Amino acid sequence: MVLKVKGTPEQGWSATMDSPDQGAKDLEVNTIQVNVDSLYLTSNKLKAGYRGRWNAGDQKIKGIWKQGGVEIPLDLIKTDKAPEVYRPQEPKPPFPYTAEEVTFKNQFGGIKLAGTLTLPNGHGPFPAVILVSGSGPQNRDEELLGHKPFLVIADFLTRKGFAVLRYDDRGTGSSQGTYASSTTLDFATDAKAAFDFLRSDSRIIPSKIGIIGHSEGGIIAPIVASQNLATAFIIMLAGPSLPGEEILCLQQELIARASGMPDKEINEKVRLNKKIFSIVIHEKDTATARKKITALLEKETLKPGEGSKDAAQAKATINLLVNQVLSPWVKAFLTLDPAMYLQVVRCPVLALYGEKDLQVPSKDNIKPMKKALAKAGNSDYEVLELEGLNHLFQNAKTGSPDEYSQISETISPKVLDILAAWLKLKTK
Repeated sequence: MVLKVKGTPEQGWSATMDSPDQGAKDLEVNTIQVNVDSLYLTSNKLKAGYRGRWNAGDQKIKGIWKQGGVEIPLDLIKTDKAPEVYRPQEPKPPFPYTAEEVTFKNQFGGIKLAGTLTLPNGHGPFPAVILVSGSGPQNRDEELLGHKPFLVIADFLTRKGFAVLRYDDRGTGSSQGTYASSTTLDFATDAKAAFDFLRSDSRIIPSKIGIIGHSEGGIIAPIVASQNLATAFIIMLAGPSLPGEEILCLQQELIARASGMPDKEINEKVRLNKKIFSIVIHEKDTATARKKITALLEKETLKPGEGSKDAAQAKATINLLVNQVLSPWVKAFLTLDPAMYLQVVRCPVLALYGEKDLQVPSKDNIKPMKKALAKAGNSDYEVLELEGLNHLFQNAKTGSPDEYSQISETISPKVLDILAAWLKLKTK
C-alpha cells in the first residue's frame, strides 16, 4: 500500500492511497489526522481505517489496518519513490494495428456498453474474437492485481490477423448498467450484444465470429453459443463445467489448503459453507434466508464472553458475509449448471485448464467438460490441461491467488501460441 500525504500542520492534510499490485490508484482518504507522532485515517469506499504511531528506532509508522471487521498489523516506511509493478508483456504504443473506441447497445438489458475494437492492418474483412471476463466487475482489459490479461491477448491476436473486441463489464468503466444486481445470465446477454455489434460491421467476416471467455466468461461463452447458432467457435479459459455450488466449495477448500490452514479447520469451513449455500438455494424468501444464515453464523463464529467491541465487529463481519451470499449473482451462480449449455454446443470448442488452478481445478472439471460436449454430439472439441499454470494461466509455484500479483508474467506465451494456432485452423 502506498499512502500519499499532502499539506502542512497549519493548512491541514489530504491523502490518497494506491495498491500497486491490485492496479488501484488514487483511492480517496476521507479523514486524515496527524498529531505529533501519530497518524489516523479512514476510507469510506474501502470501509477501512488505519491508526499508527511513529517509531524513531525503526524509522517506521507502526500501526493497525482495520477493514471489514478484520485487524492486521501494517507498518509504513517513508520513501521518495513508490514501488513499480513490473509487467513485461503489457504492450506499449505505437501499435501495428488500429484501435477504436466503440459503444454498442444491449437491447435486452436496455444498457449501452463501451469497449475497444482492435483491427489488423489491411483491407479485411477479418475473423473476430470477443473477450468475456471472469467474475467481479472488471474493465475491458480484465484488469486485476496489476495485470491486464485481455490487453495482452487482444494485442497478440490482432497482430496475428484477428479483430478483437473487449469491453467494460456493465456498471464498470464506461459501460452503463448495475453490476451488483446482475447475474451470469445477464452478462451473457451483454456478450450476445457484442456479437450482434460485430455482425453489423462490414470489416468483420460475419460467419467467423467467436468468443473467448475466462473463468465465469468460460461459462458465458457456451451459454451464448447454445442459444446463437451463428457463433463460429468458443474458447474456454478455465471455464467451469461443474455446477456453481460445487465450484465455490472446491475453490474455498483448495485455497484454504494452499494457505496452510489445518485440515480440521478446512473441513469445518466447508461444512459451514455447504449449510449456508443450502439455505441460499432452498429458501425462496430472502428475509427468512437472511435470518437463518445470520443465526447460523452467529452460532458458529461468535465466542461466549466476547467483549462488546469485539462482538460488534464480529456481527458487522457476519452482516457483510450475509449480504455477499444473498447477492443476485451468488444466488444465481450456486444453481447454474454449465453442462446444461455445453450439452447443446455444436460449434468448435477449445477448453484450456491450468494444472495448478485452485479456482477452477482442472482435475475436477475436465472429465465433466468432455462428457457434456460428447453428449452434444460435438466432434470438434479439444480439452487441454497445461502443466504448471494457475487460474490466470501464469507459470506458478503453488497456484494460490496470493501469487497472482507477485508474478511478473501476465499470461504464458505458450497459451497465446495455442490460441493463435487453434484460431487460424478454425477460421482459415
